[in-house]
Formats: sequence, C-alpha cells, structure tokens
Amino acid sequence: MKIYHYSEWDGTESKLKLEEEKLFDEFSEYLLQEGNMYAALQWLMMQYLSSNPNMNLMTLDQYLDYLESLKEEYFKTFNLDYAFDDIKKKLKEIINKEVSTLDKKFSDNKKEIAERKFLLDNLPKKLSKAIESLRFYDFQDKNAKKEFEKLLRDLEKVRQLEEFFDKYNKKFHGETPLQFQDAVEMMEEFKRLDNLIKDFKEGNFITINLEDLKFFLNEEIFQFFEHLQGVIDKLKNSGFIEVSGNKMSLTPKGIKRIETLLTLTSPKP
Repeated sequence: MKIYHYSEWDGTESKLKLEEEKLFDEFSEYLLQEGNMYAALQWLMMQYLSSNPNMNLMTLDQYLDYLESLKEEYFKTFNLDYAFDDIKKKLKEIINKEVSTLDKKFSDNKKEIAERKFLLDNLPKKLSKAIESLRFYDFQDKNAKKEFEKLLRDLEKVRQLEEFFDKYNKKFHGETPLQFQDAVEMMEEFKRLDNLIKDFKEGNFITINLEDLKFFLNEEIFQFFEHLQGVIDKLKNSGFIEVSGNKMSLTPKGIKRIETLLTLTSPKP
C-alpha cells in the first residue's frame, strides 16, 4: 500500500519543472541539429562525460568484446555432464520407496501392484516429463509422497535446465562439473550475461539491466547508464517524450515545446 505524505508547498515542484524544461531544451537543441532522438541523447551523454573527466570508460565495442570473452570463460570452466544426476537419484529413491510400500499395502491385490509398478517402471526418459507424469500419482508411501512434493517444486527449474542443456551442453567443456542446484545458478547467471550481450549488440540502452552492468562490468559503466536512464525518465515523467521498450517518441507536449523554442530563436522579420 502506498502511503502519501503531504507537506507545505515550498516551490520545489516549480523548481523541478524548470529543471526538466531546461533538460528538454538541451535535448531539443541537439535533436534539431541531428534530426534523431537517439543522436540527441548521445550528445547529452557526451556532455555528461565531459563534466566527469575522471570517469574511465571503454568503447561499447570493447565492453562487448569483454562480455563475449567472459561468456567463453563459462564454457571453458564448467561442464554439465552430471547436472541432473542428483535429481535422477532422488527420483529413483522415491520410486523404490513407493514400490516397497506397494508390496506391503496391496499384498492381496496383485493386479493393483502390477499396474502401479508398470507405470513406475515406464516413466518418460526425459526427466522433466518423468516428474510431470507423477504429478497426480496417488503415492502410497508417505515419505515418498513428501519427497516427491519437494522434487515437484523444482520441476520448472528442471525444464529450464534441460532446455539450456540441449542448447549449450556441447560448448561447456570445462573441468568443473556442476550438480543440479549449482548448474541452475550458473544457468541463471549465464542468461543474464547473454541478455546483457544482446542489449549491447542491439543498442537496448533504455532497458539495459543496471545491476547486471555492475555485476559483470564495473561501477563506472553502471553510473553512466544509470544517468542515461535517469535522463530518459525525467523527460518521460515531465511528459515531453514517450517510451515503449527501447523506443522513444515525442509527445504533443514535447512537439509544442520545440515549436515554442523555434519561435523564440527564429530571427524576427
């Protein structure tokens, strides 16, 4: 729940409005020169770098090369050959417990035992499908049921890791084998890296993940893009531009402001 606090007006709102208008006016100046919103934004960022001369940044291509090399390090370091072994072992233990209980519980019903054992002996080979096929199975062993419910909570992670395994396993040839939980953590981290590389390649700087910049790169590139996204947020919140994903466009208010600036700066006849 949002809690709103009200205080006596001190002129801050008008000050912020003027600051946002000044920011948009600078943006508009570059926009009129370049004819492109992204080029205008780039000019503003160059101004930011000029006012922060101690900020030591590489080029975007250099950052991209570094991220690509980091990706290769994952391939060289880890392997996924045993990533599912502990889950398979756990599923086998659950089935064995259940089978033992079946022999005791249905000792006078051989048909019931045979049908249940047939089901348990012929689970799908794909691990996620094997687990899924037992989702509504009526476990007779209480411990087996309890352990399976725990296993079921990891089903989505199993699916995701299987997809990841199918896509990348041949590339992971390192000397560090990963068990399931470690493999899942590595996969999630790797996906973050992959998304970051994609954002650099496609220029998705409006929605680029700031925390991933800090995690995989450094504080300075984080601060740079934090400022960039802050500028965009100010222009958006002031109503001068609209943002959809990684696309920007002028609003009627923004267009009107530019027309006003052109009128003020045009030479009088």
